[in-house]
Amino acid sequence: MSTEIEAQILFINYDEIINKIKKYGAKLEFDWTKFRIAIFNPCLSINEQKEKYHTIFTRVRDEGKGKITITTKTKLKPSAEITDNKFVKEYEIETTNSFEECKNLLIANHLNMKSYQERLRQKWIIPNKPEIKEIVFDIWPGLPLYMEIEAKTEKDLNDFLSDLELSKDNIRYGGVSSFYNEILGIELDKINQNTPILDFKSVKTELEKFVNNKDKFYKILDEQQKYLKQFGYAALLGGKKQSKKQSKKNSKKNSKKNSKKQSKKNSKKNSKKNSKKTK
Repeated sequence: MSTEIEAQILFINYDEIINKIKKYGAKLEFDWTKFRIAIFNPCLSINEQKEKYHTIFTRVRDEGKGKITITTKTKLKPSAEITDNKFVKEYEIETTNSFEECKNLLIANHLNMKSYQERLRQKWIIPNKPEIKEIVFDIWPGLPLYMEIEAKTEKDLNDFLSDLELSKDNIRYGGVSSFYNEILGIELDKINQNTPILDFKSVKTELEKFVNNKDKFYKILDEQQKYLKQFGYAALLGGKKQSKKQSKKNSKKNSKKNSKKQSKKNSKKNSKKNSKKTK
């Protein structure tokens, strides 16, 4: 068991942050990779989970290139007896078994698989700063790209956050479901218990019904589409509804394109006609 000393930073400028960490000698550990994740409920009732835990789940994760991990994460709710609960506790093993084999093992032990998820991750390390374990960038379906930093101690983490001059208002110590709640207004139960599939193709269908501000949601999907195309994952996209503004823009663009095409066609036709008359 280990405690994850990590923080997530929301609402970042990706290119700006990359330039900053490169000045510290950051090296790319692996480029954007699709992770497949199966999330399981613990052997506790939903009421027990809500009463005792801020976070509790078990997952099977395919990190690409044959790396499969089985992980349980827990974070108790604060109480008179429990005060040291800022960070999540993690129990993890790595296996050579397949993603499907690991899923079936947990199902055979009567853990209930509540969702299948996908995300993209890019990982950096800083060889000359071993106190910073890793820097990752994550893209989850329907969320803006965000950053996560893991360090050896809380002081190491805070010092590096300060060095990068990141706004304290954007620093979090939670899980991804809380970001869906904060950014899109989706209730935690809707993400944790009522979203069986969360991938880039189904995100619009799965989440639109829970979102308060649909214009904001569509804007995030537009930005996400740009990143996925930039990083070579356009094939993962699908089912995204355009905003009225974008739809109107594309309509005008297509109208101009078709008009230009028709004009060229007519010009060639008239030119041929006049050529025949001359002969």
